[in-house]
Parts: sequence; C-alpha cells; structure tokens
Amino acid sequence: MHSDTLLHALLEKGVTEKRAAEQLALLKRGTKTILLAESASIGDGIHLLESSEVNRLASLYDQRKDLKVMKFVPASGAATRMFSELLKDWKEEVSSDTTRRFKERYPSLALFQELPLPQSDEALFSLLFEELKLQHAPKGTIPFHRYTEGSRAAFEEHLVEGTAYAISDGKVHLHFTIAPMHMDAVKKKMQKWTETYGERYGVTFDVEYSVQDPATDTFALEIDGSLVKHIDGSLLLRPGGHGSLIHNLNDIDADILFIKNVDNVAPDRFKADTLLYKKALAGLLIQVREEARAVLKDLEIDATELALSKARRLLSELGLDIDENKDVSLQSLKNLLDRPFRVCGMVRNQGEPGGGPFWVQRSGYRTLQIVESAQVNHDDPDQWRKMKEGTHFNPVDLVCCTKDLAGNQRSILPFRDQEAAFVTTKNFEGRDIAVLEWPGLWNGAMADWNTLFVEVPISTFTPVKTINDLFRMSHSSES
Repeated sequence: MHSDTLLHALLEKGVTEKRAAEQLALLKRGTKTILLAESASIGDGIHLLESSEVNRLASLYDQRKDLKVMKFVPASGAATRMFSELLKDWKEEVSSDTTRRFKERYPSLALFQELPLPQSDEALFSLLFEELKLQHAPKGTIPFHRYTEGSRAAFEEHLVEGTAYAISDGKVHLHFTIAPMHMDAVKKKMQKWTETYGERYGVTFDVEYSVQDPATDTFALEIDGSLVKHIDGSLLLRPGGHGSLIHNLNDIDADILFIKNVDNVAPDRFKADTLLYKKALAGLLIQVREEARAVLKDLEIDATELALSKARRLLSELGLDIDENKDVSLQSLKNLLDRPFRVCGMVRNQGEPGGGPFWVQRSGYRTLQIVESAQVNHDDPDQWRKMKEGTHFNPVDLVCCTKDLAGNQRSILPFRDQEAAFVTTKNFEGRDIAVLEWPGLWNGAMADWNTLFVEVPISTFTPVKTINDLFRMSHSSES
C-alpha cells in the first residue's frame, strides 16, 4: 500500500498489512456517527435501586463462592493534562485563574505534605516541572490525599479500596495497565506500597501489569491524505486510545472484573458509598447472570412460547429491545443471552465532559450504549438535542463478566463494533493531522455486551482531571 520502508515500520509493531489497510480505510471514512433513539433515563434504561435493594445485592456479593475477582485500572497515562495549564502559564509568564487558585492553596495539597514549601513562585514551578517533572510522571503515582501517617498516591488508594471488594482466594487481585517507560518505576513503588498496606490490612496483594499492545498503534494522515512522518522520515505511530485495552481485558482470567479510572479515588472518610455500590453492582451482575442461565436452560430444554417470551423480556432488561414483531431465531436468542455482561454505574449529569447512557438504533435493534459526544452528528439538530437531553453521565464504574454462561473463558473481541472508531484532529509539529482511535473501551469495544445501567450516588465519582480538582471537598482527608 505504501513504500517497503513504511510497511516494515508497521510490521515491526505487529501491525499487519491487512490491519494497516483497515486503518487507512477508517481514517479516510472519518468518524461514523451513531443514531441516538433517546437518552436513557430512570425507568427507561437506568435502574434506581432502593437502599434495601442496594444492601441486599451487596450482601449477595459478599456471599459469593468460588469466583475469582479482579480490579482492572487503566493507568497508562502520564499526568500531562493534570498540570498542563500551570505549565503553560509558567512558560508564558502569565497567571490564569487556575494558576492563581493553585498558588493560593497549594500548601494544603498532599503533594507538599513531605516537601519543603518553596519560597517563591519561580521556585514552586521549577520544583514541579524541572526537578520533579510531574508533567511526565505516571498519574497514579501523584500524591492525592493527606493522612496523619503520610500522603497517599492514587495507586495507593486503589490498593486500599481493593481490600474491600477485590478479594478472592485469600488475595486482593488488581491489574494495572502501565506505559512501558513507566513500568520499572511503578513496579518499584508498588512493591513498597503492597508491603505497607498488606501489613496494615492483613492481606496479600496479587498485582498484575500489562502494556497497551503495540499492534494496536495507529498511523495518521496529513491534510493531503499522505501518511504523517517525523522529520527523519520515520512513520508516526500513536497509541490507539483506551479502546486498545480491550485486548488487555481479553487476556484476564477472572469471573468478575471491576473497571475504574486511575484518578477516580476518594480518601477513606468518603469511601463508604463507593464500596457499598461497588458490591451492589457486582451482586446485580451475579443475579442477572443466574437469571440468564435459567432462561437459557429453559430454551435448551423446550423452546415454548413462554420460554421465548422470557428470553425477549430479559434481553430487553439487558439493553437489547427487540420489537415484538421482529422474527428472531431460537439460536439468535441463545447467542444474545450468552454475551459478555456489564453492570455500569451512572451518576446524575453534573456538566462533566464525557459520555453518557443512551438508547441507540443499531443493527435493527434499540440497544443501550455509552455514547461520547464525538460519536453524535452535531449538524443534525434532532440528534444533538437528544444528546444534550441526557440526564446521566458515565463515571467509568463498571462491573463485568467476560466468561460465557457456562463459566468458560472466551474471546470478547468479536463483541466489538469496529465501525465505532474515532477520527479526530490533533496538532503535530504545528500542523493539524487526522488521527485514528479505536472504539472506546466502554463504547464501541463493548457495543455487543449485555448491559445494565444503575444510578449511583455522585459521591462515588471524584475524578482528578486537573491539579485544582484536589481542592474539592471530596478530596479532603485527614490532616
């Protein structure tokens, strides 16, 4: 398709010529917009659990037996965005509202609990960006919270949180995706942390790591349609977005997988809601899979009208609304029931950027999907109105099971919607280029999963996108 040199660069990464041709076709096509039917809402796609039901489901999860549990944390990124505005202001010698607020309050941050306070603004930013180089550090290693015994980084909070619900076989199981250049440093810190918290909580940690598969890297196009190259003529290859991590998820052998972003952690004093709802979502996952097993068994014994009706009704609860007049074969119903399962927490929309829960028209069905605004046609007033009407937001709070209903490991890659790849514009060496990102991990990469959306309290959502987010009350911990 291009010169032998460029093809060799792709093959070295594990990107086959066939995959390269697919990438090129997707880049030239651009983002394929999704067709929104309507936003999911309480009673229509989103479950609102009574407190008694939350407690019952959490108890059901606590009573689990012979299930391997794993907490999966996408943590490949550096803290670049977290410090980007401060770094920009410092370099340009200006002071935005963000920088002024930071300078007024930074001594209260956990980051400075064990550091001497700089005596000038210049010393402050020099410490952050020249000495500590925090803009390049793994985000999970940045201290988030203060405690009497010392500060805790985001990774440490995930370890502590995991002791409450990610235990099986007498161990706390966690899996972190890490960028290759950070792997050694993270492992070194993690060894110290697992020893500290293992002793403190009387547990043993089993921590796994993986990197994003280089074979999922993508190339980019110039405005004229040619491949983007570095000044030395080598091909520009970029990580294909968090959707690439579906391959990492596919390799994990666990019965229950908790998925949560690395920056969404709370200090101990605010963890109670998070821990309760994590267990409740997992209990609901266990319950609904048992229901699916029972319905599937009925279909295999005798596909009566009652059994077929039960299957359709359960699939509707699982985010696949089948028109009663649509003819669906018995085998199709069985296949649809036996897909990967996910239960996703959703919070009330607070104006945070990101995706949300929607009913989508796809492949002849109305299905529940997590949709990003980039997937919606902004030029279609009706579609954009439906997007803006969304009442809930996706905080990335998922509990999943990738195994089949018989408990066997299987590939989850066939359950992706590859057409849901994103094409966006990025700046590269002062010019705009078109870049490709694979379907998002909880968007197109899980498009054909059985899905339940559940409202969870806003207190379970405490993201840290910028350093000033740590000034929020939800990140106030012991002093």
